[in-house]
Order: sequence, then C-alpha cells, then structure tokens
Amino acid sequence: MKIKAKSLEEFSCQFNEFLDSELSRNEKGIIYIWKTDKPIKRVKGQSPIIYIGKTVNTFRNRYKNSKSINIEKKYFEKYYKYLIEVYGAISIEIIKCNNPGRQEWEYLMAYNCDHKEYPPLNRSIPNEPKPK
Repeated sequence: MKIKAKSLEEFSCQFNEFLDSELSRNEKGIIYIWKTDKPIKRVKGQSPIIYIGKTVNTFRNRYKNSKSINIEKKYFEKYYKYLIEVYGAISIEIIKCNNPGRQEWEYLMAYNCDHKEYPPLNRSIPNEPKPK
C-alpha cells in the first residue's frame, strides 16, 4: 500500500487503512522502513528511505494510539506532504526479525556507512544494544 495523500484527511484515511491491513496487524518484533518512490539526495549518494524504526509489538499496536496518530498527522503537515509532492508516494516496508533493537541499530549503521548521515526523519540514533 502506498500513501499518496494530498490532504490531512486523505493521509488519515490511507494511514488507517495501512494500520488495518493484515501486514500491519500480524507481525510482532519488526523493523519498519518508510520510503518514498523516488530517492532523495543524501550527503553521499541517494536513498528513498526516510525513516527506520522498530517495535517488539505489531506496527498497528505501535501506531494505533491517539498520541502516535496525532504525531503522524503533524508529520504529514510538516514533512510527508512535501515528500509526497516531490518524491512520490510513501510506502512502509515491514521486516520480521528476532531482535528488533539490534537489527534497527544495524540498519541505521549501514545507512550511515552508505550515506554519511542517518535517514532524514530519524531524530535520534539509538545506542548500540547490549548483547542478550
């Protein structure tokens, strides 16, 4: 599913549709990657990835509460609307994993190694998780 919203109302409907999808409801312990259709120029190279996150729950559980939905609505107005206009629809890839904290960190480190910076909407970079 792709988010192609031009208005906040469209974004709310499309994001809720994704939250209600089987993919969003079933997999626990995941990394999720928000991407645009077209790549964005980075310090080094380019990438369509705008955010890398993780949850030990399902994607739906991570985002379904009203606080998280309100944050995403603010992000639509502040970032997503522009990104959709310039770089195309946003998709969300979900990757099942055994250790989301470790694997999110590894994805972020690989992104940084490739592009010499982190994805544009990752505000904080996690510390390396301790081994289990």
